[in-house]
Amino acid sequence: MFSTVEITHTAIRVVQSSKDSVEEIDEFPVPEGEDPINTLGTIPLSGSLGAVRVIIHHDDMLLGSLVQAPCPEDRLAKLIEFEMKSNLGDQVNESLVNWYVTKTGGTGDMRILTSVTKRSLVDRINEALKVNKGRMVSLVPPGLGLYECWKAQGKGGNGVLVDVGGEHTHVSIVEEGELLFLRSTNTGMNELVNDISELRSIDKEAARDLMGKLNKNTPDDIKDLIHRQASSLAQNINNIVRFAQAQLKLSKISIENIYISGSGARVPFLVSACGKQLNAQAIVFNPYPRVAVSLPPSQMDTLAELPSSWGPAFGACQAENIKLDGLHQQHRETKEFRETSGTLRLAAIIAAALLIWSFVNQQLVNSKVNDGLDVLVGKNGSGLIPNAEDKNNQIKALQAEHKKIYDKAAFIDGERRPGRISHELLAAITSIQDLNECPISLQSILIDRKDQGHVMVTIHGRAQSVGRLDTATVISRFEDGLQQRFPFFKGQMSDANIKGDTNNAPSGGYHVFAYKLEFPDKL
Repeated sequence: MFSTVEITHTAIRVVQSSKDSVEEIDEFPVPEGEDPINTLGTIPLSGSLGAVRVIIHHDDMLLGSLVQAPCPEDRLAKLIEFEMKSNLGDQVNESLVNWYVTKTGGTGDMRILTSVTKRSLVDRINEALKVNKGRMVSLVPPGLGLYECWKAQGKGGNGVLVDVGGEHTHVSIVEEGELLFLRSTNTGMNELVNDISELRSIDKEAARDLMGKLNKNTPDDIKDLIHRQASSLAQNINNIVRFAQAQLKLSKISIENIYISGSGARVPFLVSACGKQLNAQAIVFNPYPRVAVSLPPSQMDTLAELPSSWGPAFGACQAENIKLDGLHQQHRETKEFRETSGTLRLAAIIAAALLIWSFVNQQLVNSKVNDGLDVLVGKNGSGLIPNAEDKNNQIKALQAEHKKIYDKAAFIDGERRPGRISHELLAAITSIQDLNECPISLQSILIDRKDQGHVMVTIHGRAQSVGRLDTATVISRFEDGLQQRFPFFKGQMSDANIKGDTNNAPSGGYHVFAYKLEFPDKL
């Protein structure tokens, strides 16, 4: 979304457009005697303007023309800017210059349109646009906006485009469909308003209302004033054409058609009378063909009324680029600044910012480190580290004390363990003994504490056969009983640990056995 704003002495016209169509239009009157740029800063808009093309005629924006012998483009730019800036004197740094080579003119010389804009004007307009969040990107003369509107309709040939306002008249001369010359004069329809006011002895506001109501039945005395105004307009157009011929060194500029728009075109008889004075076909210019709009029907009806004052605004919003943009030098300076000094300055700013950031960051890091040290070390040994070391020393002392107690208990347990093992083993053997199921008798038990940390128990006994049970069966039951009562030692009681004379004995006989069992010295 971008905007086009036309600033005149009587009204401010705003066109807001998308890429494809006109989305919104507004017109705001300028109070009589008020500066239009000041009024621009007070208009109430519902949304923001964004990028803005501004159309204005102002004393701080001057149009001119040059004739230059053919030369390369890069040399042409230096020659034109040198000539233009040399004429500015002390004002050269306070002004923006721009130029455009026309694509017509007939002879081999180059015809050039020029513009000089004071930077103070640009600053004032930008300040006024800020109120509605606008930023000026192009500064357009009204005649150029009217030409862009005419060209967008696909017209061609030779002619003069005229926009007649209240205070000014803007003229664009076209040759072979190309823009040849631009000029604005300080004459307009306010002269006719003053004449009607004097003729009817009424104030200017009443005279302006009366002029808006004129039709084919206009009284003869007012018709005479209109014809006189038409004659004055025709004379101004003729003078501009002759001046262009002299400035551009052309033998003749032909006028085939005169396209008239603005408030002057609304006055009955004025357009036709002007055409007769210039011996050309005078046409009321319609700015709306080829303009895509997305507006409410009420606004469409208003726009459909002809003649219209929206030609320059619609032309500027349709133009792909502005040929004689008053901000061209400013855009070029901005680009050059960004590519040279701006880049270096930005790099210096970034470097300085990085240094400052590094310093501040280092200070923050140091502060955090100091804070961390205060927490970890603390004052007078009150930090986390001294406390942790103290706790660690206490733990080590407790561990050492625990080890002493454990070693003492282990020693005492080691001294008592062989006796406890023998007691448990004897209790187990006693529980296994049975006169009918497992008739065995224990003859001796020897306990030996080995250096490898084990207790070796050697038992001697006798197994008695009884009834159907032979001694081998009795010994087997005895071994099973030991395994059941000492499951912890099951994996450690192997055939190598258990030895005995298990030869068969007759029924009622006995068998002597001996076993060696190893027990761990510690659980």
